[in-house]
Amino acid sequence: MADYDPDTLRRFATMAERRARSRDPDLIALARDVIDPPPISDDVVGDKLVSVIKTPQAIEVDRLLEEMVSSVQRLYMHFQI
Repeated sequence: MADYDPDTLRRFATMAERRARSRDPDLIALARDVIDPPPISDDVVGDKLVSVIKTPQAIEVDRLLEEMVSSVQRLYMHFQI
């Protein structure tokens, strides 16, 4: 399930409310923004930077990458002595 910002949720609700057709320019713009979000300012940091879709695959990739990074860090600390 994806977490959307309030503006995107409002836009979704508006499209559903008026039963927008597939050729509706506002609906097309909304779909484009959801698939490829517009760039945001650089002063936003952390989790607010990008909404990430948390699929089981994405969660597993994150877990594997964290394991790999911690392994490399342990090796680095071991051989640095």
